[in-house]
Amino acid sequence: MTKTNLMKANADISKIENLLTQAQEILQEMHPDILQAFADYHNETGSIAHCLRYGMQGASEIRRDWYNVVNKIQVKEVI
Repeated sequence: MTKTNLMKANADISKIENLLTQAQEILQEMHPDILQAFADYHNETGSIAHCLRYGMQGASEIRRDWYNVVNKIQVKEVI
């Protein structure tokens, strides 16, 4: 693992959080009847909105506590 890998991963988790936020905003614009049809078809305990919300929470927590998430990864300096 290089420092560059860690820096890219940090930027990537922010991108993921932003994309999940955008997806949630799109979903919230949909008509409730359509969302219900999705839920009826999918027939799972977790809705798309539920999955997005917890994905956003996970990405946000990882981003905010980045040092503790990656501090045990050994970094090799590239020469």
